[in-house]
Parts: sequence; structure tokens; C-alpha cells
Amino acid sequence: MTNYFEIVANLLGKFGFYQYFFPFAIIAAVVFGLLKKSKILGESTVVNGLVALCVSFIAVFGFSLSTTLNLASYWSAFFMQISVFLIVFFVGLLLASLFYPNINEWLPKVFTTRSMLLIMVVIAIVVFISSGLVGALTLELTGPSKPGKPTTPRDITILVVGIFLFVVFIIIAGSIPRMTK
Repeated sequence: MTNYFEIVANLLGKFGFYQYFFPFAIIAAVVFGLLKKSKILGESTVVNGLVALCVSFIAVFGFSLSTTLNLASYWSAFFMQISVFLIVFFVGLLLASLFYPNINEWLPKVFTTRSMLLIMVVIAIVVFISSGLVGALTLELTGPSKPGKPTTPRDITILVVGIFLFVVFIIIAGSIPRMTK
């Protein structure tokens, strides 16, 4: 016997809430928060809200309506992986606070460095690739694979090329002498 929660969840799925509305709302909220915090477009809440709505509309509906591809599974995988990473991160912070006495003074020093920003960007890119969004969003550019010809999945190819370029970048950056004052 189904309960009311299952009935409501199935109805929301049939109406497209998981495929369109929830990704639209999450993207709009994140973009609005980033615009409000960075103050790129000024202090106006109306301007920030309109830009956030436009960006989320283009991100969710622009690609979904121009193709027949269903992005809901990719978005859910992306947000699930980000959520798991954040949970592990916060549990790690909680455990570190048990053993490190002055963690409130140490965290601002660590999280405002350039290396921490690069680590977060790399993690976001890896999650973006591993969730399948890159393969889904580049499907129109590369076209579907030919039947009967086995190919390497696009996600793995992009990840390997990215790792290779990252290693080359590190080697080049390490060979440049640092300027000291």
C-alpha cells in the first residue's frame, strides 16, 4: 500500500518538479546568493534577482527545451555528490575541532589562501565531470557515438585530458623561478 508521501512524490515527478522546478530554484538561489555577496551588479536586490532568474532559466530550460535530453538525473547526481562532499567536509571539521583547540582562528587563515580556492575549483570540476553533466552538455557538440564502434566515454576522456593538462601546468609552474623581494 502506498502512503501519501509516495503519492505526492509521484505527482511532483509527473508534473516535472524534479526535472525543471527544483533545479531552477536551486540555481536561482545559488546565483542570487553569489551576486548578493560579491556585489558585482551593485546593492539592488531587484537587479540581482532578475539576473539570477534569467541565468537559472537559461541553465535549466534553455538546454532542456532545445534538446530531447533529460537533465534531471544528471542534476540530481551532481547535487548528491556535492552534498556528500559537504557532509564529509563538515564532519571532518567537527572532528578537527575536537583535537585542534584554536580552530576558529586557524580556519580563516587557511580558507582565504589561493591554494584552497584552487582545491575547491578542482573538486567542483571533478564533481561536474563525474556526475555526467559534461557528457550530457557536450552531446550536441560531439554527436552520439556510432553504433558498433566502441568508444571511451566522454567523461573519462575529459577527466584524463584535464589531469594531464594539470600535471603539465604544475611542471611548468614549478620550473619558473619565484621572485623574491
